[in-house]
Amino acid sequence: MNDFKPQKSKIQVKTLKNSKENKSFIKDFNDESSHKAMALSIEEELDFCEKNLKSLLDIIADFKHKSIIKDSKIANYYALKLINLSEKICLTTRNIPHYIDYNSKEVYEKIEQVNEGIANAWDIKICYTKQGWLQIKLPIMLPKIKQHNAQIISLPLQVALKNFFKNRNVNKKIPSVICYCHVYCKEVSPSRYLDHDNIETKAITDIITDFILYDDGPQFLNHYHCSAIGKYSHTEIFIVPQNEFVEWFSWKQNDDFESLSASKPP
Repeated sequence: MNDFKPQKSKIQVKTLKNSKENKSFIKDFNDESSHKAMALSIEEELDFCEKNLKSLLDIIADFKHKSIIKDSKIANYYALKLINLSEKICLTTRNIPHYIDYNSKEVYEKIEQVNEGIANAWDIKICYTKQGWLQIKLPIMLPKIKQHNAQIISLPLQVALKNFFKNRNVNKKIPSVICYCHVYCKEVSPSRYLDHDNIETKAITDIITDFILYDDGPQFLNHYHCSAIGKYSHTEIFIVPQNEFVEWFSWKQNDDFESLSASKPP
């Protein structure tokens, strides 16, 4: 673990003094990630990953110091740096399969394998409850509207739903209610909770609609949101027939938002 250097942290705070400098700081992160020169070999891509992984571990080691965590400006700097380095590593590893020679018949299979790998990393949980309601657990909180981060989960969710319904007959019940449960870790300050009307759900609803809902128009689908406290932050989504919503609501009041009770579809 690297020794923490207070002087270095003071300089970092200074660079984040005003919003104009902060926006420039974030832009530099984005530009640096987006314009990485294309490597010429798998070895160069792996070297790039190794270099950034070492930097990532250094940042994590420093981030653990309580003096950093307690200072919101410094903590924000480290959080942004973690995102930047993680994205660099992630994007580079996604490029590596493209350096391997494939014939034309294997191209589609290669793309599918990459998509499967991305989806597996997200570890999205999907099952039917014993009452017959579809339940989806996403390992993240959904972002604020206009942040565009919902696009990140689109591919993993599509692949996860495709795999789940591969050998299942879908009974599209109408009208239905899509229930979003936003679960916050108990350590998250209530001031960080998002208003339900500020949470981006459209992209998620559109994907789910393609697989199990007849349509997402108001005559076919209603929306319900609730927030709760759990052991870790995540999002749970339920698809419930409208005439069973009251039953679902009563059941969910007694649930701890922690377990997925897998069972066969109705």
